[in-house]
Amino acid sequence: MTLGKAVGADSHKPDEEARADALWRWSDEMWVAWEAKSEARDENDISANDIRQANTHLRAAAADLDEEIPTGSHIFLVSGKSTVNESASALAADELSFALIDEVQQFAESVEAVWMSLQGRLMSDADIDVLRASVIKEFRESGVLPSTMLQALSGRLF
Repeated sequence: MTLGKAVGADSHKPDEEARADALWRWSDEMWVAWEAKSEARDENDISANDIRQANTHLRAAAADLDEEIPTGSHIFLVSGKSTVNESASALAADELSFALIDEVQQFAESVEAVWMSLQGRLMSDADIDVLRASVIKEFRESGVLPSTMLQALSGRLF
């Protein structure tokens, strides 16, 4: 299971060239595009090319899907690099944020822990609405709702 699916998104890797590394969609409510520079570490800053590439992901997804980008959608450029080239910062779209790989990993571990704690309850014969409410409550209390993730990780704007 992917992290996107674990937080309730339709999650996939677009097939076309020059697209996001992952696209998460909550139907027409919100999209999150991911550009991962996971092999990059602190040798250099995040470059203008990295930012230019990430800037296009939501527009490309909208074109591929023939849909409008939902308001509040976001792009995350995830990297092991901890700094952004000063001149490159000015190129970043408003919906683009920078997140460290470690922060995303920590979020993923929190989501996994929530699902592990829910495992027994989900195997019960409880009504689907009761189960849904239980999942939402657990996600909210653990701070791993998609909206919480967006707030936490989007704090590092360019």
